[in-house]
Amino acid sequence: MKTITSKLSVLVMVCGMALGCSSEQTPGNNVDDTNTNSTNQALSVVEGQVKDVGADFTTLGFGGKGTLAKTAEVVISKITADGKLEAIAEATVDAAGKYSAEVPVGAELLIVQAVTESGEVLASSFLEAAADTKGEIVTAAPLTIESSVEAAVAIALAAKGNLEALVAAQLHAFVNGDLAAELVAQIQAGLSAEAAISAMAEATLAAEKAQLQAFANAGIDITAEALAEITYHAAAALNAALDAGASAAEAAAEFQAELQAALEAKLGISAELYAQAQAAASLVFQATLSVALEASANVDALLFATVHAAAEVEAQATAQAVLALVELSGAAQATIDVFVGICTKFTADVVAAADVEAIVKAKADFLAKLNGTAQVEGALAALISTKAEAQAALLATVEAVLAASATLDLDLKAALAAYVEAAAKGAGSAEATAAMEAVIKAFAKFDAAVDALAPALDATVATASEAEVVTQVLATAEAALHKP
Repeated sequence: MKTITSKLSVLVMVCGMALGCSSEQTPGNNVDDTNTNSTNQALSVVEGQVKDVGADFTTLGFGGKGTLAKTAEVVISKITADGKLEAIAEATVDAAGKYSAEVPVGAELLIVQAVTESGEVLASSFLEAAADTKGEIVTAAPLTIESSVEAAVAIALAAKGNLEALVAAQLHAFVNGDLAAELVAQIQAGLSAEAAISAMAEATLAAEKAQLQAFANAGIDITAEALAEITYHAAAALNAALDAGASAAEAAAEFQAELQAALEAKLGISAELYAQAQAAASLVFQATLSVALEASANVDALLFATVHAAAEVEAQATAQAVLALVELSGAAQATIDVFVGICTKFTADVVAAADVEAIVKAKADFLAKLNGTAQVEGALAALISTKAEAQAALLATVEAVLAASATLDLDLKAALAAYVEAAAKGAGSAEATAAMEAVIKAFAKFDAAVDALAPALDATVATASEAEVVTQVLATAEAALHKP
């Protein structure tokens, strides 16, 4: 079978994927009888589209304006265990950029590439898995700048470990359109593509490890393989939404919601725990990437894009958890609607933030609407049925939570400083792992401290269940968006 080999160690499996250079064996019309066109194989269908969105990064292999006009065909390959891309299907592209190809049923870890007549890669996307049923259709993400970066990072991740455990949950979460565009712009300006993609892979891998460790510390043991399997289905919905024209923000939010729902259904991972684990993963992601890029010049915009992407993921997970807690509390629909409005504005403010100060302000505004003041009741007051002295008791609890949050800040700064020092020597080292665990334990310590406040609130103005939901919402909201 035809293979496409790499000329750069970090990408290992494909040269043109990240840098736009020609493969050693050009994808063409000579795929042999072991290709998916064989009548001996059960075939499913992969379909998608090539898009011309954003700046022209086609010469680097990252898509953008001009991709469709230059595309001769689409090649679908699988990532093999020996570090190559093995072509399994080819497809023509119509005038609208759409393609359809037959691939083996159950094929996993696929890379879709738009290539020129000479075989140079223009843009790519990563597809976790094809359909499990003959003739069933799975939609790949549109080939864009964002999908091309995701594909390059997926290849680099696969080169770092067991292919069966390649988890793209954090990859899809953090690599959004803005971060991808900024990363490729920096590569075009001179940043080493090898260094940039490798750094992103290390950061994504560290974030995945942090998330799994956070689940384990909460008593939920999940392997990377199991998480990968759950992620496949959420990613399929994400790709379909993007293909149908949904905005990237809407599709990403739905991906997070579907992933958390699946984790809860299969493993009992609540939205609250998911948000806490995502907060830890976000901090580790940012710290790892910062360490990897600290020697590079003029990367301030890239580092902010990293912080912003992580903040968007955290804000979405936090809003999702808050709403889940409120809905489970049995609150009236009018109360739920108030929280929906507050959470929607919070996530929108974070998405619109142009700098770190705006992200900080978005969180402050979110907390203010939840907590209220001595003169104005916040949304949390509506969760307590006994209104007498409710606001005063809530504000006392809020003050105690703020004190615990200040302690969390100190603990996180110490843990992250240790992690940064260890990660500089190797993000996968035992020292870095220990420091990462300290980050996760800081969140757990904070969560326990806030939980301990519930009895006092209960004794003052609320039932035990009301006090529990109030403190859980406070803990979830306060734990989000801590500075790396």
